[in-house]
Amino acid sequence: MTEEASTRENSREVSAVEEQERAERVREIKALSPLSVEIGTPLDKKSAESIAREFGPMKNEHDDRVALFPMATVGKILKHQGFDVSTILGDIPILFETSIYGWPESEILRKGHKEHTNIASFHHYVNKFSDGTDTYFIRFSVTERKGKAGKTGDSFIHSTAISGVSIYKTNDDLSQSVPAQGPGLKERSSFIDTRLQEFFDSVNTDTEISKGRPERGDPVCGQHDTENPLRSSLNESERLLGMIKSKTENFLRRIS
Repeated sequence: MTEEASTRENSREVSAVEEQERAERVREIKALSPLSVEIGTPLDKKSAESIAREFGPMKNEHDDRVALFPMATVGKILKHQGFDVSTILGDIPILFETSIYGWPESEILRKGHKEHTNIASFHHYVNKFSDGTDTYFIRFSVTERKGKAGKTGDSFIHSTAISGVSIYKTNDDLSQSVPAQGPGLKERSSFIDTRLQEFFDSVNTDTEISKGRPERGDPVCGQHDTENPLRSSLNESERLLGMIKSKTENFLRRIS
């Protein structure tokens, strides 16, 4: 095999592995058990900022990324359409800390905007929660700043996006608006998170996961699209323990 042919083959193998990993993340996100969240009353900006000031560094339990919640983010997320994030603002720390990493993203330059030379990358994390009536996805957009040589830069929660889980259960035209329903939703059309939809659509979880993950030089082994019930139970137990630990730490920070 020539060097060029070998390079193409290696690239295909790397691409297949990345596709498999993405398919597994999509499947894991869709299979999340929703965290129970109590919906509060809508907050004005001043009240929301008062709550956000109590947030300490948020450490994701899955990949150990630590993110801060800047005050500038409060005003930004309060302007979002659809679900009123101020009604669950106190639960933002636990929702990020137990969220699952979705995908990275480079900065998308918009006309008239300059490139942010201090930004290394954007990262998207996804979680699921329920208000007792409906279930929602929440996507966190995290900005990672460039660090000094050999070091990772700080991460900040840049924005959030909340959308109903039921929206993604159909292949119908998602451009059509859905009437707002349930507590916490403003009197506007339900928000459709197009980035999350594109992430879900980027892989075929029905076929990709069943193929198994190819290893370089090894044949592809079939992998059944079912989880070990014991492993699934253990994973959920770890998730719940992490939630309890995080809520306890948040509470102690607030009273200290």
